[in-house]
Amino acid sequence: MKKNKYNIAQPLLLSIILAAGMLIGYNINDKHTEPLISGIKEVNAGKTGKIEEVIRFIDAKYLYKTNQDKFTDKALKSIFEELDPFSVYIPASKLSSVNDKLDGNFRGIGISSYIIDDTLTVLNVLKDTPAEKAGLKSLYKIIQIGNHYVTGDSINHSVIKKIISSYGENPFDIVILDRDNKKKVITINAEKIENNSVSSAYMLPDSTLYMKIEQFTNHTYREFMEDIEKYAVDNKISKLIIDLRDNPGGYLQEVTKMLDQFFDKSKLDLVTTVYHDGRKDKIKSSGRNFYEISKIAVLINGHSASGSEVLAGVLQDYDRGIIVGNPSYGKGLVQEQYELSNGGALRLTIANYYLPTGRSIQKTLDLDSNFVNTNSSHYERQDTFYSINEHRPLISGRGIYPDYFVNDTMYYKLQNILYRYDSLLFSQAIDYIKNNKDLYNISEEDFVNNYNISLDSIPEPGNSEFSPEGTKAYNYMLKSKIAFILFGKNTEEKILNQVDPYIEEAEKHF
Repeated sequence: MKKNKYNIAQPLLLSIILAAGMLIGYNINDKHTEPLISGIKEVNAGKTGKIEEVIRFIDAKYLYKTNQDKFTDKALKSIFEELDPFSVYIPASKLSSVNDKLDGNFRGIGISSYIIDDTLTVLNVLKDTPAEKAGLKSLYKIIQIGNHYVTGDSINHSVIKKIISSYGENPFDIVILDRDNKKKVITINAEKIENNSVSSAYMLPDSTLYMKIEQFTNHTYREFMEDIEKYAVDNKISKLIIDLRDNPGGYLQEVTKMLDQFFDKSKLDLVTTVYHDGRKDKIKSSGRNFYEISKIAVLINGHSASGSEVLAGVLQDYDRGIIVGNPSYGKGLVQEQYELSNGGALRLTIANYYLPTGRSIQKTLDLDSNFVNTNSSHYERQDTFYSINEHRPLISGRGIYPDYFVNDTMYYKLQNILYRYDSLLFSQAIDYIKNNKDLYNISEEDFVNNYNISLDSIPEPGNSEFSPEGTKAYNYMLKSKIAFILFGKNTEEKILNQVDPYIEEAEKHF
């Protein structure tokens, strides 16, 4: 007799744990996914249902041994395929690493590294980390961690992470080759390390502070304020460029706390969240801003999503800043994360959010081949809204449209080169530094402003592979990698921004 096959979910035996923070980011399966969670409370799982009943019969009567965890993962994955693309099931095996990314923290020794010629090479050492305290430097090679050799074609970063994690909080020895190829043994331990979400901040001419935010983690607002305070000591900051390109969103509370610093009036609507039952939550300004910044520009592109769109959209609605770049992703949905007793988690879309004008930036979704307009009936659907102070026309329901568009050929040439030649770039950058050891003594300012790198002095790909514009882009990308090794992420960004049309356009319209 032929039987139908069913996907069977394991019963949730205890309870569901609700992570109460608002999540605003990409699909968990997207490489850009970085939404966050905050407080946790328990929610009753409810009565036993049909799936639990089937599971009990299988456990009690089925002839062969089954893998209930596998049943659960497959069943829940099938369920979530029927929902919107931002509602997902996160298996227990992935939850820890997902949450680490969401928290903006990681456990490690504090290095950026790359595997080159089957050897783990230190590219950059983060400040105030175990690696810096132990004396590790860029271009050191790590050949052994504890009793584990970390060379050869089978080594990868996942294996290295597991080796380091196996020591927990206990110290361990690593064997390294320094820049002169001398072997040394260093004792070190892993710690919880904060990964900065504000990856770059520095002053541009004309009292302009540039700040790049990779995502909105649970410490983005603190980083944002610390950087403003740092540069306000010696500079008058009258203009601010916030770079949200490729920022997928994150923690809504961090976004609204940042927005609060841009308004000196209280009780201004910032974000309205509307739930399925019509209930509304409004987040309003406090009127307690600490710094007076007269002009703001926000840089966006097609990978700026959710929280990035909230920040850009609120400033645009109030005519508080200019938006520069290309249309954003178009995600106006809010998720919450529920941790399950089986070790996994559910991330569910629970609301729409709306900007101060009442417009939504959520693009149309296609569920079950039926186009679904996710703009709630609680607001009148319009193609065009108008800004609050200057009454400028604004687009609704298709992401954030910039006030000033940018032809970003150079930017995407840089991104394409990074994608295609990432390994080669780092190899060439390392070789270049080894052949020009005077770079160890050069100042950051001198390197950024005066040091020139020619493709003629490095291996293939040579000039013949690129157009003049492509060669220029590759040159800057190579110089940026050298800057990252010598000085860190902030200097890398300074190099790339020298040929960035987005920044040029923003400065033009201040």
